Amino acid sequence: MKEQTVTGKIDNVLNSVGNVVTMTKIGGMGFLTVITGKLLSAKIAPYAQHKEALFIQLLPKRKRKPISYVIVYPGYWETFAFFTGEIADQGMWQPEQTSTVSGLITKSAKYSGCDPRWVQDYTDSYTDKVLFSKV
Repeated sequence: MKEQTVTGKIDNVLNSVGNVVTMTKIGGMGFLTVITGKLLSAKIAPYAQHKEALFIQLLPKRKRKPISYVIVYPGYWETFAFFTGEIADQGMWQPEQTSTVSGLITKSAKYSGCDPRWVQDYTDSYTDKVLFSKV
């Protein structure tokens, strides 16, 4: 199994309460989740058998109800990243046109649904905005 790279400090996320953040996460089924919203709360507390987990509450853009996440970050294989502000670059995960033959357009994406390289490339593209990442 590949060693994960940790960038930034978890304190950066804890100190960003009240600010707009963008969270990227590979979910349990392997699909990518990108959520931008106001960070309402963030704390570190024990969760199940883990000594430390990040509990966050986020109010997504154009939504009225906050959502909560529990992210186990030390010693657990989970890929996620937090960025400061809104990152509106949709181009990284949109399929690109590869060919046009007789009116048939073929599009192909760079990443598959369960590809953790996506978060690594995304984090590398926005190094100046990374609060904390584990990829």
